[in-house]
Amino acid sequence: MRILKKRSSSLAATSLRVLAENPVASAIAATVALMATAAVVNRKLADKAQRENPPQGRFIDIDEQSGRLHEEIRHSKMRRVARAGHMIQQSDTADLMAAIDEAAAETLH
Repeated sequence: MRILKKRSSSLAATSLRVLAENPVASAIAATVALMATAAVVNRKLADKAQRENPPQGRFIDIDEQSGRLHEEIRHSKMRRVARAGHMIQQSDTADLMAAIDEAAAETLH
């Protein structure tokens, strides 16, 4: 008499069975896969756009622009904030508020 051995199901078969039995899990898995694919495609397109459209023009020289103005205005103070750009209120709020507080304190004395 032969003993028939039951084959164990593969990981893929088990995964498909679980997804078929749980539609919510299927929807979540499909959404995650779609979002991951969209992120990869978006990154590739962004890299391509940056390669095809390099920065043009020139960057400002702080000493040439702000430094000159600082020298011309008596009693002025100039603070350099690294990597802040022209939107310091969004990129480095803490430094901006410290400068405002310092100026306000000096004005009151």
